[in-house]
Parts: sequence; structure tokens; C-alpha cells
Amino acid sequence: MMCPFCNSKMGVISRKKFFCKNCCFEIHIERDNYVVYRIEFDGSTSKLCTLDKVV
Repeated sequence: MMCPFCNSKMGVISRKKFFCKNCCFEIHIERDNYVVYRIEFDGSTSKLCTLDKVV
């Protein structure tokens, strides 16, 4: 899977969770959307936005 922001290859965390090391975003696939989380300095995540999946 490619990052929707920087178009680099993303790492796989689990079946529906991915990580972009360039953007420091964690992306979860939920139904027909991508939910984007920002990785904070303390290691926690905060929801950044929800994107529609392009088919």
C-alpha cells in the first residue's frame, strides 16, 4: 500500500493498519475510509482526519 500523502511505500502493522515512516502517520482502514492518526512524541496517537477510499 502507498501513502496517500507522500506516495511512499507503507509498512504493515496488522491486516488493516499501516504506517508511513516518512509522514509519521498511522492509517487504519475502516469500512470505505482511511482513518489517519498522527504519532505524537510520547508515542501516543491522535486522530488527524478521515479520507474516502478511492476505488
